[in-house]
Amino acid sequence: MPGTANEIEATKASLDPDSALPNFFLPPPFYKETPMPEFNRTEPLLVNISLPTGSVDVVAEERDNVNVTVTPYGSSRQDREAAEATKVIFNGDELRIEAPKGTSYLRSSVQLKIEVQAPIDSDVQVSVASATISCKGRYKTVVIKTASGDAEIGDATGNVKVQTASGDVRLGDIGGKFSAKTASGDITAKDVVGAATLRSASGDIAIAEAHSDVRSKSASGALEIGVAHNGTISANSASGEVTVGVVPNAGVWLDLDSRSGSINSDLDTSRSQPESVDLTIQARTASGDIEIIRARERTKA
Repeated sequence: MPGTANEIEATKASLDPDSALPNFFLPPPFYKETPMPEFNRTEPLLVNISLPTGSVDVVAEERDNVNVTVTPYGSSRQDREAAEATKVIFNGDELRIEAPKGTSYLRSSVQLKIEVQAPIDSDVQVSVASATISCKGRYKTVVIKTASGDAEIGDATGNVKVQTASGDVRLGDIGGKFSAKTASGDITAKDVVGAATLRSASGDIAIAEAHSDVRSKSASGALEIGVAHNGTISANSASGEVTVGVVPNAGVWLDLDSRSGSINSDLDTSRSQPESVDLTIQARTASGDIEIIRARERTKA
């Protein structure tokens, strides 16, 4: 049975290619990037970034200003609105970038891309949920907190603190102290000058070179130190493997014990304690293997 006159006209209009389409048929408007602030700055500063998902890219280099760009990671309306609502605040010696806080659904669904270029030797603090993190260049101190996002960090002249759930974190040289805590994410660092405190559930932790004390505790995560120079290496693990390379010609005191894991050492353990002790290695495991090897020092580029 034919519809009313109004229904017929509405049907004709919907079939007419020249007629206006309803809003829900229209493609999303093209995102026009909002100009972000540029700050004149030659001295290092603190870059503090908070972002749920998306990506964070920071570059610390020789420059006389600070550039910030915030763009949508995807093409959704929520991403565009979140980019426009992101706070960029420069107060004193701190640059703070905060993505808008909404409902738990919006926090998990909105994705942004944050890019920052800052003076060399700046401090950086980044907190994310599942966003990827890239910090290139040289920094003073670094603080990274991530749930599942992976992170790649350049060199730091000062202290570095990393906390991750399942995200993997790769670090360059660390001139100060190193603190790392992971559930299942793997953490690697190159040259660590200061003392290191490491905690892991099942994530593996590897340090290319350690120049001071290392205290490590894990359930099933492995600990690997490519070259240990001096200080005390204290490693406790249930089922995680412990591998420590010893710098050539160092006097080493070993205190190793494993209930069911194997213990292997390249060092001469037939003699008593050396006259001069540069390095002490204390390792305890339940079922994890322990291996002590003579290693070569890392050749720096």
